[in-house]
Amino acid sequence: MNANFLAITLCFFCFTTQSLVAQNNNTDVDVTVFESVLSTAGWANFKYVDQLSQAKQGDYKATLKLLEFSGTVDGKAALDHSVTLLELLLSGGDLPFAAAVNMAKPKLKSVLLDRLQLAQARTQKVELRKPIAEWAPTTWAVLHGEPFAPINYSNMDSSCLNSNPHSGKEKEVKALELSINPTTPSTKEAAKEEQGKGNQ
Repeated sequence: MNANFLAITLCFFCFTTQSLVAQNNNTDVDVTVFESVLSTAGWANFKYVDQLSQAKQGDYKATLKLLEFSGTVDGKAALDHSVTLLELLLSGGDLPFAAAVNMAKPKLKSVLLDRLQLAQARTQKVELRKPIAEWAPTTWAVLHGEPFAPINYSNMDSSCLNSNPHSGKEKEVKALELSINPTTPSTKEAAKEEQGKGNQ
């Protein structure tokens, strides 16, 4: 009986520790991680916590991997993952997140737009319930098919570099250093191409 109790306690401790590690990597903004998502990530052999940790530091490549992971989850796990992505948008910064969204396929952008809006009702963070366009305008624009056009920072004072109060200059500059994938068209460009093919 004591052995069973010890085993259950140990399993509970390991699970809660893993979730807390993901939530406490960034002291500015916690990002919620759900068991349903970790379970699917384990099944898919996807290092969710590691990718999240990198993405919280403004790594657009890690953010892109998390965005692409959206295609692996469904049902409740998909909504839970979307809450994590929404909170990551605040934690990791608007510009790195927008850079990752820009590199995503048009269908994924459409799914992300829908799921992020659903996630706003599920998050416990009240500040994230405001319209995304207000606190993450670059991401919002890219999700709506606008071209990703990071502004030129060379003429700006360093105090202007933060797109939100929780992201630092390093996160913004990392996103600017990326090479935009010219083979991934924006949603508007893809729609124009499809329309052009239909007219021929």
